[in-house]
Amino acid sequence: MDAAVIHKWESTVPGREADALQLMRDTNDFCDKAIADGKITSYDWFLSAGLGWNLLVVRGAKEPLDALMATPELVMLNMRSGLINEGLEFGYFACGDSIELTMGAFGAAVEQLT
Repeated sequence: MDAAVIHKWESTVPGREADALQLMRDTNDFCDKAIADGKITSYDWFLSAGLGWNLLVVRGAKEPLDALMATPELVMLNMRSGLINEGLEFGYFACGDSIELTMGAFGAAVEQLT
């Protein structure tokens, strides 16, 4: 099943710009290794030039992605990101082939509520 973890943040805390660049390099290294190890399939940065928010999208199969999210290395990257970037949020999303399964589960849940 395909899944994605999407990190969203507003801006870098003033004075921590150099830390933000190092965090991005460290995150690239982490994600490149995760691809090489077969834990994720891809990652993409979407950096805003004035919109007020930025994204990092990490895609992969749900089970390896779940396991990766619990590693001490990723927990530390997320902790650093929260200290360097304002308004950090992240969460799991269904994508690709898992959309049909997710919509089926949503339909079943709706039927239980009516």
